[in-house]
Amino acid sequence: MAMMTIRSKLIMAMVLSVVSIGSIVTCWWVALDAIKVNGAIYKDIIQAKDLVADILPPPEYIIEPYLLATKALDASPATVAGLKDRIEALKQEYMTRHQVWLNASLPPDVARDLLSASYDPALRFFRTCDTAFFPALARQDTDAARAAFKEMTDAYETHRAAIDKVVIGANAIAERTEARAAEQEEFFKVLAVTLSAGLTAVLVILLLMIARTITAPVRAIARTMDRLSAGDLTVAVEGGGRRDEVGEIARAVGVFKAAMIEGERLKGAQAREHAEAEKAKIEALRVMAETVEHESRQAVDAIAEMTRAMADNADGMAHSAAAVGDNSQGVSSAAAQALANAETVAAAAHQLSGAIAEISRQVSTATEVTGSAVMASEGAQRTITSLSEAVARIGSVATLINSIAA
Repeated sequence: MAMMTIRSKLIMAMVLSVVSIGSIVTCWWVALDAIKVNGAIYKDIIQAKDLVADILPPPEYIIEPYLLATKALDASPATVAGLKDRIEALKQEYMTRHQVWLNASLPPDVARDLLSASYDPALRFFRTCDTAFFPALARQDTDAARAAFKEMTDAYETHRAAIDKVVIGANAIAERTEARAAEQEEFFKVLAVTLSAGLTAVLVILLLMIARTITAPVRAIARTMDRLSAGDLTVAVEGGGRRDEVGEIARAVGVFKAAMIEGERLKGAQAREHAEAEKAKIEALRVMAETVEHESRQAVDAIAEMTRAMADNADGMAHSAAAVGDNSQGVSSAAAQALANAETVAAAAHQLSGAIAEISRQVSTATEVTGSAVMASEGAQRTITSLSEAVARIGSVATLINSIAA
Protein backbone atom coordinates (compact mmCIF):
# COMPACT_ATOMS: atom_id res chain seq x y z
CA MET A 1 0.00 0.00 0.00
CA ALA A 2 2.88 2.37 0.78
CA MET A 3 4.13 2.07 -2.81
CA MET A 4 0.75 2.96 -4.31
CA THR A 5 -0.19 6.47 -5.37
CA ILE A 6 -3.21 8.26 -3.94
CA ARG A 7 -4.98 7.93 -7.29
CA SER A 8 -4.36 4.17 -7.33
CA LYS A 9 -5.70 3.84 -3.80
CA LEU A 10 -8.84 5.78 -4.67
CA ILE A 11 -9.39 3.68 -7.79
CA MET A 12 -8.96 0.52 -5.71
CA ALA A 13 -11.47 1.86 -3.15
CA MET A 14 -13.90 2.65 -5.97
CA VAL A 15 -13.57 -0.84 -7.44
CA LEU A 16 -14.03 -2.47 -4.04
CA SER A 17 -17.10 -0.31 -3.36
CA VAL A 18 -18.65 -1.20 -6.70
CA VAL A 19 -17.93 -4.89 -6.12
CA SER A 20 -19.44 -4.66 -2.63
CA ILE A 21 -22.58 -2.99 -3.92
CA GLY A 22 -22.83 -5.56 -6.69
CA SER A 23 -22.44 -8.39 -4.17
CA ILE A 24 -25.12 -6.93 -1.90
CA VAL A 25 -27.51 -6.48 -4.80
CA THR A 26 -26.82 -10.02 -6.00
CA CYS A 27 -27.46 -11.49 -2.55
CA TRP A 28 -30.61 -9.40 -2.20
CA TRP A 29 -31.76 -10.52 -5.63
CA VAL A 30 -31.20 -14.19 -4.84
CA ALA A 31 -32.96 -13.83 -1.47
CA LEU A 32 -35.92 -12.04 -3.03
CA ASP A 33 -36.17 -14.64 -5.73
CA ALA A 34 -36.21 -17.37 -3.09
CA ILE A 35 -38.83 -15.85 -0.74
CA LYS A 36 -41.03 -14.13 -3.33
CA VAL A 37 -44.58 -15.29 -4.08
CA ASN A 38 -44.31 -18.45 -6.18
CA GLY A 39 -40.69 -18.62 -5.21
CA ALA A 40 -38.94 -21.74 -3.90
CA ILE A 41 -39.63 -21.10 -0.20
CA TYR A 42 -43.17 -19.87 -0.88
CA LYS A 43 -43.91 -23.01 -2.87
CA ASP A 44 -42.63 -25.19 -0.02
CA ILE A 45 -44.93 -23.38 2.44
CA ILE A 46 -47.93 -23.67 0.15
CA GLN A 47 -47.17 -27.34 -0.46
CA ALA A 48 -47.10 -28.02 3.30
CA LYS A 49 -50.40 -26.19 3.79
CA ASP A 50 -51.96 -28.05 0.89
CA LEU A 51 -50.79 -31.32 2.39
CA VAL A 52 -52.42 -30.49 5.73
CA ALA A 53 -55.55 -29.29 3.96
CA ASP A 54 -55.73 -32.54 2.01
CA ILE A 55 -55.36 -34.64 5.17
CA LEU A 56 -57.47 -32.67 7.66
CA PRO A 57 -60.89 -31.18 6.92
CA PRO A 58 -61.02 -27.38 7.28
CA PRO A 59 -62.68 -26.08 10.47
CA GLU A 60 -64.86 -23.64 8.55
CA TYR A 61 -66.28 -26.41 6.39
CA ILE A 62 -68.71 -28.69 8.28
CA ILE A 63 -68.21 -31.69 6.05
CA GLU A 64 -66.69 -33.74 8.86
CA PRO A 65 -69.62 -33.12 11.25
CA TYR A 66 -71.97 -34.07 8.42
CA LEU A 67 -70.09 -37.31 7.77
CA LEU A 68 -70.10 -38.16 11.46
CA ALA A 69 -73.85 -37.53 11.64
CA THR A 70 -74.32 -39.83 8.64
CA LYS A 71 -72.33 -42.53 10.44
CA ALA A 72 -74.37 -42.04 13.61
CA LEU A 73 -77.61 -43.09 11.84
CA ASP A 74 -76.52 -46.72 11.76
CA ALA A 75 -74.24 -46.77 14.80
CA SER A 76 -74.79 -48.45 18.15
CA PRO A 77 -75.78 -46.31 21.15
CA ALA A 78 -72.28 -46.55 22.60
CA THR A 79 -70.75 -45.36 19.31
CA VAL A 80 -73.30 -42.56 18.98
CA ALA A 81 -72.11 -41.03 22.24
CA GLY A 82 -68.55 -40.79 20.96
CA LEU A 83 -69.69 -39.33 17.63
CA LYS A 84 -71.74 -36.75 19.48
CA ASP A 85 -68.70 -35.64 21.50
CA ARG A 86 -66.61 -35.39 18.33
CA ILE A 87 -69.26 -33.27 16.56
CA GLU A 88 -69.39 -31.01 19.64
CA ALA A 89 -65.63 -30.52 19.51
CA LEU A 90 -65.80 -29.71 15.78
CA LYS A 91 -68.53 -27.21 16.55
CA GLN A 92 -66.28 -25.45 19.04
CA GLU A 93 -63.45 -25.32 16.48
CA TYR A 94 -65.85 -23.92 13.91
CA MET A 95 -67.02 -21.15 16.26
CA THR A 96 -63.44 -20.28 17.21
CA ARG A 97 -62.32 -19.96 13.59
CA HIS A 98 -65.47 -18.04 12.76
CA GLN A 99 -64.56 -15.48 15.43
CA VAL A 100 -61.10 -15.15 13.88
CA TRP A 101 -62.52 -14.47 10.46
CA LEU A 102 -64.95 -11.94 11.89
CA ASN A 103 -61.91 -9.81 12.84
CA ALA A 104 -60.16 -10.37 9.51
CA SER A 105 -60.16 -7.91 6.61
CA LEU A 106 -61.84 -9.71 3.71
CA PRO A 107 -63.33 -8.50 0.45
CA PRO A 108 -67.05 -7.79 0.87
CA ASP A 109 -68.30 -10.68 -1.31
CA VAL A 110 -66.03 -13.22 0.39
CA ALA A 111 -66.93 -11.90 3.85
CA ARG A 112 -70.63 -12.18 3.02
CA ASP A 113 -70.35 -15.77 1.79
CA LEU A 114 -68.09 -16.91 4.64
CA LEU A 115 -69.51 -15.03 7.61
CA SER A 116 -73.19 -15.06 6.70
CA ALA A 117 -74.21 -17.29 3.77
CA SER A 118 -72.24 -20.31 5.08
CA TYR A 119 -72.49 -19.47 8.79
CA ASP A 120 -76.25 -19.44 9.12
CA PRO A 121 -76.76 -22.95 7.60
CA ALA A 122 -73.89 -24.22 9.77
CA LEU A 123 -75.62 -22.92 12.91
CA ARG A 124 -78.85 -24.53 11.78
CA PHE A 125 -76.97 -27.79 11.19
CA PHE A 126 -75.44 -27.83 14.69
CA ARG A 127 -78.70 -26.71 16.35
CA THR A 128 -80.71 -29.48 14.63
CA CYS A 129 -78.00 -31.95 15.53
CA ASP A 130 -78.15 -30.96 19.21
CA THR A 131 -81.93 -30.53 19.60
CA ALA A 132 -83.39 -33.18 17.29
CA PHE A 133 -80.92 -35.62 15.78
CA PHE A 134 -79.04 -36.96 18.79
CA PRO A 135 -82.14 -36.91 21.08
CA ALA A 136 -84.01 -39.04 18.48
CA LEU A 137 -81.08 -41.46 18.34
CA ALA A 138 -81.05 -41.62 22.11
CA ARG A 139 -84.73 -42.58 22.07
CA GLN A 140 -83.92 -44.99 19.21
CA ASP A 141 -86.56 -43.15 17.17
CA THR A 142 -85.23 -43.89 13.71
CA ASP A 143 -87.90 -41.95 11.81
CA ALA A 144 -87.41 -38.78 13.86
CA ALA A 145 -83.64 -39.15 13.52
CA ARG A 146 -83.86 -39.46 9.75
CA ALA A 147 -86.22 -36.46 9.55
CA ALA A 148 -83.73 -34.42 11.59
CA PHE A 149 -80.87 -35.73 9.43
CA LYS A 150 -82.78 -34.54 6.33
CA GLU A 151 -82.94 -31.00 7.80
CA MET A 152 -79.24 -31.25 8.61
CA THR A 153 -78.54 -32.38 5.02
CA ASP A 154 -80.44 -29.38 3.63
CA ALA A 155 -78.44 -27.05 5.91
CA TYR A 156 -75.20 -28.78 4.87
CA GLU A 157 -76.03 -28.39 1.16
CA THR A 158 -76.75 -24.69 1.62
CA HIS A 159 -73.54 -24.32 3.66
CA ARG A 160 -71.52 -26.17 1.00
CA ALA A 161 -72.87 -23.95 -1.82
CA ALA A 162 -71.76 -20.88 0.14
CA ILE A 163 -68.38 -22.48 0.86
CA ASP A 164 -67.91 -23.16 -2.86
CA LYS A 165 -68.43 -19.45 -3.49
CA VAL A 166 -65.93 -18.66 -0.73
CA VAL A 167 -63.41 -20.97 -2.40
CA ILE A 168 -63.93 -19.22 -5.73
CA GLY A 169 -63.52 -15.83 -4.06
CA ALA A 170 -60.46 -16.99 -2.12
CA ASN A 171 -58.85 -18.27 -5.31
CA ALA A 172 -59.53 -14.94 -6.95
CA ILE A 173 -57.97 -13.17 -3.97
CA ALA A 174 -54.95 -15.45 -4.22
CA GLU A 175 -54.59 -14.77 -7.92
CA ARG A 176 -54.88 -11.01 -7.41
CA THR A 177 -52.41 -11.19 -4.53
CA GLU A 178 -49.94 -13.19 -6.60
CA ALA A 179 -50.30 -10.74 -9.48
CA ARG A 180 -49.76 -7.80 -7.14
CA ALA A 181 -46.83 -9.59 -5.57
CA ALA A 182 -45.34 -10.19 -9.01
CA GLU A 183 -45.79 -6.51 -9.85
CA GLN A 184 -44.21 -5.50 -6.56
CA GLU A 185 -41.40 -7.94 -7.14
CA GLU A 186 -40.72 -6.51 -10.58
CA PHE A 187 -40.98 -2.99 -9.24
CA PHE A 188 -38.55 -3.62 -6.41
CA LYS A 189 -36.15 -5.44 -8.71
CA VAL A 190 -36.15 -2.50 -11.09
CA LEU A 191 -35.89 -0.14 -8.13
CA ALA A 192 -32.98 -2.13 -6.71
CA VAL A 193 -31.15 -2.17 -10.03
CA THR A 194 -31.83 1.53 -10.56
CA LEU A 195 -30.75 2.49 -7.06
CA SER A 196 -27.68 0.28 -7.31
CA ALA A 197 -26.71 1.77 -10.65
CA GLY A 198 -27.40 5.29 -9.39
CA LEU A 199 -25.52 4.68 -6.17
CA THR A 200 -22.61 3.19 -8.08
CA ALA A 201 -22.56 6.15 -10.48
CA VAL A 202 -22.72 8.63 -7.59
CA LEU A 203 -19.97 6.72 -5.78
CA VAL A 204 -17.75 6.66 -8.86
CA ILE A 205 -18.32 10.36 -9.53
CA LEU A 206 -17.71 11.19 -5.88
CA LEU A 207 -14.49 9.18 -5.77
CA LEU A 208 -13.31 10.76 -9.03
CA MET A 209 -14.06 14.21 -7.64
CA ILE A 210 -12.22 13.35 -4.44
CA ALA A 211 -9.31 11.99 -6.47
CA ARG A 212 -9.24 15.16 -8.56
CA THR A 213 -9.40 17.45 -5.53
CA ILE A 214 -6.47 15.56 -4.00
CA THR A 215 -4.21 14.42 -6.83
CA ALA A 216 -4.42 17.59 -8.94
CA PRO A 217 -3.40 19.96 -6.10
CA VAL A 218 -0.69 17.55 -4.96
CA ARG A 219 0.72 17.42 -8.48
CA ALA A 220 0.55 21.23 -8.69
CA ILE A 221 2.44 21.49 -5.39
CA ALA A 222 5.04 19.00 -6.69
CA ARG A 223 5.53 21.13 -9.83
CA THR A 224 5.84 24.22 -7.65
CA MET A 225 8.53 22.53 -5.54
CA ASP A 226 10.41 21.55 -8.71
CA ARG A 227 10.42 25.16 -9.92
CA LEU A 228 11.45 26.43 -6.48
CA SER A 229 14.32 23.94 -6.35
CA ALA A 230 15.38 25.22 -9.79
CA GLY A 231 15.56 28.75 -8.37
CA ASP A 232 12.31 30.16 -9.79
CA LEU A 233 10.96 32.24 -6.90
CA THR A 234 8.22 33.85 -9.01
CA VAL A 235 6.08 30.70 -9.06
CA ALA A 236 2.79 31.01 -7.16
CA VAL A 237 1.93 28.47 -4.43
CA GLU A 238 -1.68 27.40 -4.95
CA GLY A 239 -4.02 25.75 -2.44
CA GLY A 240 -2.98 27.65 0.67
CA GLY A 241 -6.59 28.57 1.41
CA ARG A 242 -7.79 24.97 1.64
CA ARG A 243 -8.77 23.63 5.07
CA ASP A 244 -7.63 20.04 4.47
CA GLU A 245 -4.24 18.32 4.53
CA VAL A 246 -3.46 19.56 1.01
CA GLY A 247 -3.87 23.12 2.30
CA GLU A 248 -1.42 22.38 5.11
CA ILE A 249 1.12 21.11 2.58
CA ALA A 250 0.61 24.20 0.39
CA ARG A 251 1.09 26.53 3.37
CA ALA A 252 4.29 24.67 4.31
CA VAL A 253 5.57 25.15 0.74
CA GLY A 254 4.68 28.85 1.04
CA VAL A 255 6.84 29.10 4.17
CA PHE A 256 9.65 27.33 2.31
CA LYS A 257 9.33 29.81 -0.57
CA ALA A 258 9.40 32.78 1.82
CA ALA A 259 12.57 31.40 3.42
CA MET A 260 14.18 31.03 -0.02
CA ILE A 261 13.23 34.61 -0.93
CA GLU A 262 14.73 35.89 2.33
CA GLY A 263 17.88 33.89 1.67
CA GLU A 264 18.19 35.37 -1.83
CA ARG A 265 17.66 38.85 -0.38
CA LEU A 266 20.43 38.35 2.17
CA LYS A 267 22.71 36.92 -0.52
CA GLY A 268 22.06 39.96 -2.73
CA ALA A 269 22.74 42.31 0.17
CA GLN A 270 26.05 40.56 0.87
CA ALA A 271 26.98 40.74 -2.83
CA ARG A 272 26.20 44.48 -2.90
CA GLU A 273 28.27 45.06 0.24
CA HIS A 274 31.18 43.13 -1.27
CA ALA A 275 30.91 45.07 -4.53
CA GLU A 276 30.86 48.39 -2.65
CA ALA A 277 33.91 47.31 -0.63
CA GLU A 278 35.80 46.42 -3.82
CA LYS A 279 34.77 49.72 -5.37
CA ALA A 280 36.04 51.63 -2.33
CA LYS A 281 39.31 49.70 -2.48
CA ILE A 282 39.77 50.50 -6.17
CA GLU A 283 39.00 54.16 -5.54
CA ALA A 284 41.56 54.30 -2.71
CA LEU A 285 44.22 52.75 -4.96
CA ARG A 286 43.35 55.15 -7.74
CA VAL A 287 43.69 58.18 -5.45
CA MET A 288 47.00 56.88 -4.10
CA ALA A 289 48.32 56.29 -7.62
CA GLU A 290 47.28 59.76 -8.75
CA THR A 291 48.96 61.26 -5.67
CA VAL A 292 52.21 59.38 -6.35
CA GLU A 293 52.09 60.32 -10.04
CA HIS A 294 51.49 63.98 -9.20
CA GLU A 295 54.31 64.18 -6.66
CA SER A 296 56.66 62.20 -8.94
CA ARG A 297 56.03 64.58 -11.83
CA GLN A 298 56.68 67.58 -9.58
CA ALA A 299 59.99 66.04 -8.43
CA VAL A 300 61.01 65.20 -12.01
CA ASP A 301 60.19 68.71 -13.19
CA ALA A 302 62.25 70.23 -10.35
CA ILE A 303 65.23 67.98 -11.11
CA ALA A 304 64.98 68.75 -14.83
CA GLU A 305 65.08 72.47 -14.07
CA MET A 306 68.12 71.98 -11.87
CA THR A 307 69.76 69.88 -14.61
CA ARG A 308 69.24 72.63 -17.23
CA ALA A 309 70.73 75.19 -14.85
CA MET A 310 73.78 73.02 -14.21
CA ALA A 311 74.19 72.41 -17.96
CA ASP A 312 74.15 76.15 -18.57
CA ASN A 313 76.77 76.65 -15.84
CA ALA A 314 78.90 73.90 -17.40
CA ASP A 315 78.71 75.54 -20.81
CA GLY A 316 79.73 78.91 -19.31
CA MET A 317 82.57 77.34 -17.49
CA ALA A 318 83.74 75.69 -20.73
CA HIS A 319 83.67 78.99 -22.59
CA SER A 320 85.54 80.72 -19.80
CA ALA A 321 88.18 78.05 -19.80
CA ALA A 322 88.62 78.34 -23.55
CA ALA A 323 88.97 82.18 -23.29
CA VAL A 324 91.75 82.14 -20.77
CA GLY A 325 93.51 79.06 -22.22
CA ASP A 326 96.16 81.08 -23.94
CA ASN A 327 97.08 83.28 -20.95
CA SER A 328 98.94 80.91 -18.74
CA GLN A 329 99.94 77.39 -18.12
CA GLY A 330 98.16 77.42 -14.75
CA VAL A 331 95.07 78.79 -16.27
CA SER A 332 95.35 76.07 -18.92
CA SER A 333 95.54 73.45 -16.23
CA ALA A 334 92.63 75.02 -14.45
CA ALA A 335 90.73 75.08 -17.67
CA ALA A 336 91.58 71.45 -18.25
CA GLN A 337 90.35 70.70 -14.78
CA ALA A 338 87.23 72.76 -15.42
CA LEU A 339 86.69 70.92 -18.70
CA ALA A 340 87.01 67.61 -16.91
CA ASN A 341 84.52 68.87 -14.38
CA ALA A 342 82.18 69.94 -17.21
CA GLU A 343 82.49 66.50 -18.78
CA THR A 344 81.70 64.97 -15.41
CA VAL A 345 78.68 67.28 -15.14
CA ALA A 346 77.60 66.30 -18.68
CA ALA A 347 77.89 62.63 -17.79
CA ALA A 348 75.88 63.25 -14.65
CA ALA A 349 73.32 65.14 -16.72
CA HIS A 350 73.13 62.18 -19.12
CA GLN A 351 72.69 59.86 -16.18
CA LEU A 352 70.00 62.20 -14.83
CA SER A 353 68.22 62.12 -18.22
CA GLY A 354 68.22 58.31 -18.07
CA ALA A 355 66.81 58.45 -14.55
CA ILE A 356 64.12 60.86 -15.71
CA ALA A 357 63.21 58.47 -18.57
CA GLU A 358 63.09 55.62 -16.07
CA ILE A 359 60.80 57.68 -13.84
CA SER A 360 58.52 58.43 -16.81
CA ARG A 361 58.38 54.75 -17.68
CA GLN A 362 57.68 53.82 -14.08
CA VAL A 363 54.94 56.49 -13.89
CA SER A 364 53.32 55.06 -17.04
CA THR A 365 53.54 51.57 -15.57
CA ALA A 366 52.00 52.84 -12.33
CA THR A 367 49.15 54.39 -14.30
CA GLU A 368 48.49 51.14 -16.17
CA VAL A 369 48.68 49.09 -13.02
CA THR A 370 46.33 51.48 -11.26
CA GLY A 371 43.76 50.94 -14.09
CA SER A 372 43.71 47.23 -13.22
CA ALA A 373 44.11 47.66 -9.48
CA VAL A 374 41.47 45.08 -8.59
CA MET A 375 43.31 42.33 -10.48
CA ALA A 376 46.93 43.36 -9.57
CA SER A 377 47.02 45.52 -6.46
CA GLU A 378 50.29 43.91 -5.30
CA GLY A 379 51.92 44.78 -8.65
CA ALA A 380 50.90 48.39 -8.20
CA GLN A 381 52.47 48.41 -4.75
CA ARG A 382 55.75 47.06 -6.17
CA THR A 383 55.63 49.70 -8.95
CA ILE A 384 55.14 52.47 -6.38
CA THR A 385 58.11 51.11 -4.42
CA SER A 386 60.24 51.22 -7.61
CA LEU A 387 59.17 54.83 -8.16
CA SER A 388 60.25 55.71 -4.64
CA GLU A 389 63.66 54.07 -5.23
CA ALA A 390 64.02 55.94 -8.56
CA VAL A 391 63.23 59.22 -6.83
CA ALA A 392 65.86 58.38 -4.21
CA ARG A 393 68.42 57.75 -6.96
CA ILE A 394 67.48 61.05 -8.57
CA GLY A 395 68.10 62.78 -5.24
CA SER A 396 71.56 61.15 -5.04
CA VAL A 397 72.42 62.25 -8.56
CA ALA A 398 71.22 65.77 -7.82
CA THR A 399 73.43 65.90 -4.70
CA LEU A 400 76.40 64.71 -6.73
CA ILE A 401 75.80 67.37 -9.39
CA ASN A 402 75.52 70.08 -6.79
CA SER A 403 78.78 68.98 -5.19
CA ILE A 404 80.55 68.99 -8.54
CA ALA A 405 79.12 72.35 -9.46
CA ALA A 406 80.37 73.79 -6.19
